[in-house]
Amino acid sequence: MSRIPDRETQIYREIEAVADRWRMARVPEATIAAAIMRAARSSAAMLALARRFGAQDRSP
Repeated sequence: MSRIPDRETQIYREIEAVADRWRMARVPEATIAAAIMRAARSSAAMLALARRFGAQDRSP
């Protein structure tokens, strides 16, 4: 029986898959990070992923 990933893990994997496709399309890492940061808002997993790409949290 396989383990069902929690919501944050699922989000992280989905975002990583999108980022991988963007990388293959030669989208700059900074653009990927900015897009993830805009989408993240309140998700810790997405924020961690965005930071992995070097994004800076500039929200107030």
